[in-house]
Amino acid sequence: MPLWLAPQPLVLASKSGARGKILAAAGLRFEIRPAQIDERSIEAKAGTLDAAASAQLLARAKADAVAKTLPGRLVLGADQTMARGATRFSKPRNRAEAAEQLRALRGRTHELHSALAVVCGDEVMFDCVDSARLTMRDLSDRFTVLGLPLLPLLAFLRKNSLVDG
Repeated sequence: MPLWLAPQPLVLASKSGARGKILAAAGLRFEIRPAQIDERSIEAKAGTLDAAASAQLLARAKADAVAKTLPGRLVLGADQTMARGATRFSKPRNRAEAAEQLRALRGRTHELHSALAVVCGDEVMFDCVDSARLTMRDLSDRFTVLGLPLLPLLAFLRKNSLVDG
């Protein structure tokens, strides 16, 4: 017997491959309809909200945007924010910014806030936010963390025109 019992699949308002894999591994039937929202604008409007509340606001905005186009369907919006104290981190725009963020996090504890909202029409059926405190090991600028010196490999591949970048 399948886990998902509703007549129509859950709608995931995200293009996140990781979220799709999580739902699939849980045995849920779903379809993907990425929300077309300006996340940075919503974060700016969040202003003084803490990072957890900001994640919740983003999850709700994604679910609301897609739910408006699919009346009667359950729409799941999700988002994550990361902060170290009062400092918030957004998705890095490039490799240099990613390296800068890693340097700011190394050897320190930060919080990852994962939020979701399930919306049907204009009604929030369920929402939650869960937070985890993570401590990153102190690491060198060479960033050999997972057993593969990825940055030097990518530099070699770029230098030899084997990858774009």
